[in-house]
Amino acid sequence: MKNYEILKHYKKSDLRRLAKGKTSEIVGIDSEKILIDLSKVLGNYESIRNNVEFRKPPNHTILEVLFDAPDHRVKIEDLKLLVTKKIAEYQKNSNEINLEDPNKKYRLYTAVLNAAWDYEGDLLPAEANILRVLRNELSISKKEHQYMMAHPQIKRLFFDDEMYRYELEYLSREGIILVYKLDNDDYFILSDETVDSLKELWGIELEHDQFIRLVDKFDNFELS
Repeated sequence: MKNYEILKHYKKSDLRRLAKGKTSEIVGIDSEKILIDLSKVLGNYESIRNNVEFRKPPNHTILEVLFDAPDHRVKIEDLKLLVTKKIAEYQKNSNEINLEDPNKKYRLYTAVLNAAWDYEGDLLPAEANILRVLRNELSISKKEHQYMMAHPQIKRLFFDDEMYRYELEYLSREGIILVYKLDNDDYFILSDETVDSLKELWGIELEHDQFIRLVDKFDNFELS
C-alpha cells in the first residue's frame, strides 16, 4: 500500500506531527498539501538507510517481521510477540553456525562486528560500511549476520523490552512504520515505498514463500 493511501486516513494533527522536520514547511499549509508532500518523502532510500542501518537491535528485527508479514502489516497487539519469537528463532539457529569454520571466516567477521559495537556502544556509519564491505567480501548473508549477532558467544541480538519500545517509537516517529486501520483492527504497516527501500538496503532476494505469495497474485491467464 502506498504512503498516500495509508496517510490519507491520518488525523490532521497526526499528519502535522509526522511531517515536522521531514517537509520544508508545515506552518500555514493545508492538510492536503502536507499529505501530498509527506507521501513523497516517506520511505525514500536515503532516509531508510540513515534511520535503519545504524540503529541498535531490535530495530532490524521489528522491520523484518513487518517486511515478511502478508501485505507488510501486523496487528499492533501482535508485533511484540512476533519480534520476540523471531529473536528466539535467531538465537536457536545461531548454534548451527561454527564460528571457527575456516572456509567462511566467521571469526574474522565477528571480531570486526564486536569491535564496531564496542566503540561507544553503537554502530557508526563508517563502521556499518566496513561491515557491509566485509560481508560482501566473505559472502556472508544478512541472515548469517543476524545469526552471528544472536550467537551465544556474541550476544548482540536479544530481546529487551525497553529497547523494543524505544526503537518502535523511533521508527514510528520517523514515518518508517505507519499505522493503518482495517476492519476495526489497528495495524503497524510498511508502505510500498519503505519496502522497496528496505529491499535495496538489505539486498533482498525473494525467498521461496515470498515468491509463492507473489505468484499467487497473478491468475493463470496472466502467467500463460
